[in-house]
Amino acid sequence: MMIQDIEPYRYNVTYKNCHPEEEDCIILLRDGDILLKNSENIIEYPLWAEAKAILGSDIKTVDAKYLFEIEGVGRFFFIREGMSDSIIEVLLNNGYELMTRRQVQYFKPRWAAFAGITACHFADWYDQNRFCGKCGGLMTCHDVERMLYCEKCKIPVYPRINPVVIVGITDGDRILLVKYAGGSYHKYCLVAGFVEVGESLEAAVKREVMEETGIHVKNIRYYKSQPWALSGSMIMGVYCDLDGSDEVSLNDGELSVAEWFDREDVPYGDDGVSVTSELMNGFIEGKEK
Repeated sequence: MMIQDIEPYRYNVTYKNCHPEEEDCIILLRDGDILLKNSENIIEYPLWAEAKAILGSDIKTVDAKYLFEIEGVGRFFFIREGMSDSIIEVLLNNGYELMTRRQVQYFKPRWAAFAGITACHFADWYDQNRFCGKCGGLMTCHDVERMLYCEKCKIPVYPRINPVVIVGITDGDRILLVKYAGGSYHKYCLVAGFVEVGESLEAAVKREVMEETGIHVKNIRYYKSQPWALSGSMIMGVYCDLDGSDEVSLNDGELSVAEWFDREDVPYGDDGVSVTSELMNGFIEGKEK
């Protein structure tokens, strides 16, 4: 399972131009972090009625932007503007705490973790597109669809989604696992990279594998996709087969380690969150063919 697998609930992203009502969930954000209640990694967001009871006139309906509905749970809004130090202090004194989106992704219930990181994706987009890229004027929210536009230039801006490929490279009963040189994640994972403008997914797979490991691949086959709010991405997970030599030529700028693992030696790390984990564990179980 991955973080977006929230059955029996259903994610409904259809845009609505509306204000929150008493029973709607509010995701409160501050500098990219999320304010919530956390009890033994079980997280909870306030309802609009609760947020108003705690904060009174400090919280304004106009600041709440509609996000989505999780059918079976309710509608979600977020507030990022106006989250001053005094408001944060009130919330912290009422049982809330600030948590990073990377922390939240592993918590339960799954729908709440998914809602939290997805809210951050939307909030980042709104925050990064306040002004028109052509004239510098203020952008306006559209009434009918989730889109920002400049009234002067008529330029529309839609939520940004970055396409990414993650690649399980196999050679019979072996798979190539890597560790990346930068960042905070230092466990074994798979070759991955962003798709470039004008590039097909298949071409991106071959290019990324070649750039990072120096090997060639063939027989690319789709596995699953995953929305990944932590990088604002849509990830396409694929398997492919080694084509030619298995000798790795490490790109030191990208990778610190690249090793072939026999099926029985693949490190098991089902995080219940990522398509990377599913690809690795799928290989262990022989699901790559």
